[in-house]
Amino acid sequence: MPEEMVALGRFLKPHGISGELKFQPYLPDDVDPDNIPGGLVRPAPGYEEREITIVSSRITGRLWLLKPDGVNSPDEAAEFTNRIFYIKRSQLAPLPEGQYFSQDIMGSGVFDEDDNEIGVIDDIISTGANDVWQIARTGGGELLIPVIPEVVRNVDIENRKIVVRLMDGLSD
Repeated sequence: MPEEMVALGRFLKPHGISGELKFQPYLPDDVDPDNIPGGLVRPAPGYEEREITIVSSRITGRLWLLKPDGVNSPDEAAEFTNRIFYIKRSQLAPLPEGQYFSQDIMGSGVFDEDDNEIGVIDDIISTGANDVWQIARTGGGELLIPVIPEVVRNVDIENRKIVVRLMDGLSD
């Protein structure tokens, strides 16, 4: 069985003239991009799956600047625009207690504190201050839930179940 791949983030667009790309990480803020060895870029329309090695990295605000090996111009870097970058889960250090990869919670059931099903997580939005989970509601529609301790009460990755406290005005 092939080893599980983890989505590290998404290449955004070329930056500068040397082949660097802006990169939106899906990892906790304390992960150092210098520790990302290389991995796989999944296919996009018109492109093949491609293994890459990252030869340089740096942080700029909430984004990273990554330079794949062999990519030396904005035109070559453009191939990666809006593509997801994956590596083997075993290449990453275990996350601290209470942290998880975005893909580990996508599709998880979301329940209130009385165990009533609210829906499932179908998107994660990074706002800068905190993430926001987009919930596809069981009865239709969507609900946006801020990922803050006052709202998110329990995240059970193994059972794919999340318990939240719907504060006043949150479910309207």
